[in-house]
Amino acid sequence: MKKMLLCIMLGMLAIGPAVGSDEKPAEPPAPDQAQNAEKAAAVNAMSEIQKVSYSLGAQWGGGLKKAKVDVDLPHLIQGLQDAMGDKETLMSDAEMKQIMITFQQSMMLKRQEEQKRQIEENKAEQTAFLEENAKKEGVVTLPSGLQYKVLTSGNGKSPTVKDTVKVNYRGTLPDGAEFDSTEKRGMPGEFQVGRVIAGWTEALQLMKEGDKWQLFIPSELAYKDTGRPNIPPGKMLIYEVELLEVIPAETAENPATPGTAIIPNPTANTSGQGK
Repeated sequence: MKKMLLCIMLGMLAIGPAVGSDEKPAEPPAPDQAQNAEKAAAVNAMSEIQKVSYSLGAQWGGGLKKAKVDVDLPHLIQGLQDAMGDKETLMSDAEMKQIMITFQQSMMLKRQEEQKRQIEENKAEQTAFLEENAKKEGVVTLPSGLQYKVLTSGNGKSPTVKDTVKVNYRGTLPDGAEFDSTEKRGMPGEFQVGRVIAGWTEALQLMKEGDKWQLFIPSELAYKDTGRPNIPPGKMLIYEVELLEVIPAETAENPATPGTAIIPNPTANTSGQGK
């Protein structure tokens, strides 16, 4: 019975929000010194098993809240007490298993519907943004839908799809929220041109060493409807990219390594360390 209860709790916690959700958890107010002292005193008064018990409850509660699981707390507590106290539960293991299967299916459907709504909103935002952006001075729109603006012109060579490039870059969402940058990483990124998102692959082959461009990449040329951590599904991306060096394919030490940025193509068979 206890094993069944644990499986149910883990199953509930596994039902999380959609990947790349736009929603950000609210920042809790900073506690004052009196609150900190009160908390410390309460924790110091606990035994080890009490600390473990509280930690389990807080983690389960936080997971349920994050997953937007609506529970009836008195019955949740009763279920815990019955199972932990070796009492006969109101429902059999088989009944509870079926209830949780049905519940998880319902939660998955809700999550899929929410993600679909989110994608539709992001695509509408993308269309409006790119239409207005195309009217701005210096912005070039390519047949693929990719837009770019030249910030600095270089006079070096351009890479081919098999070459490796060394770049500085900064990636943001349309609202300006930064999701990745080489400045934060403390070193340039190094990637094979053909093993990054489609918008980068297209733009890099048009750039020359020394160029610095601003790229406006539709979601269809980025992570499509999948999203990534910090990148909601269906979201367009904005990058500033400076092409520092082109390393020809025949001289690159390891041209198949995509590097550490968030931009490698997620369908490529690589082990990039994206966020």
